[in-house]
Amino acid sequence: MESLVSQKIDLFLKKSHKPQLRVCVWNGIDLKDATHGKQKHLSSDVFETGSVGKTFTTSLLAVLNEKKVLSLNDKVGKFRPDWSFAKNFTLGQLASHTSGLPANPFKLSELIGPKSIDKVLSFNHEDYEAYLANIKKVSRPTTPKYSNLGMALLGNILADSLNLTYGQAVKELLLEPLGMLETHASANKYDACRMAKGYYAGGK
Repeated sequence: MESLVSQKIDLFLKKSHKPQLRVCVWNGIDLKDATHGKQKHLSSDVFETGSVGKTFTTSLLAVLNEKKVLSLNDKVGKFRPDWSFAKNFTLGQLASHTSGLPANPFKLSELIGPKSIDKVLSFNHEDYEAYLANIKKVSRPTTPKYSNLGMALLGNILADSLNLTYGQAVKELLLEPLGMLETHASANKYDACRMAKGYYAGGK
């Protein structure tokens, strides 16, 4: 497995401008952990998962559907009747990116450049609520349309249905049952020295 992982990494790095790459592969028996690139942080074992976190949200939906807490076919309007557009799609459609909601609550131009990170990080729950409240109509797409906004809405609805925060819901229904005790929704749960250093695509 080790040679295959290294081969795949080499092929990826030839096509990518990413300055650093760390890969962990587990096949149920063996674990391969490899770090390549600008700087090796062998003592840094905590990474942001990015959109991999969406699998936690959709898995949480599956668990709650199985437990009959709610249904994949429930209209979003059942949980947010204050939004007229929410009656037009279901929780399942939020999970499958077929709700028609925008990809992000920002213009594309606002997501380019070094200041974009600060803008995203400063976007809070009140901003999210205000943005959704201003949506008047949503057009259903004919094909899936990736939506970070829709996934955030789904996560909040699921957490609210349990009277928990999103982090608590994921911890209690997914992470703890799976023994994933070192995975958390908040970076504040980790010592700063364990956090992997991030880079822009240019290497800075």
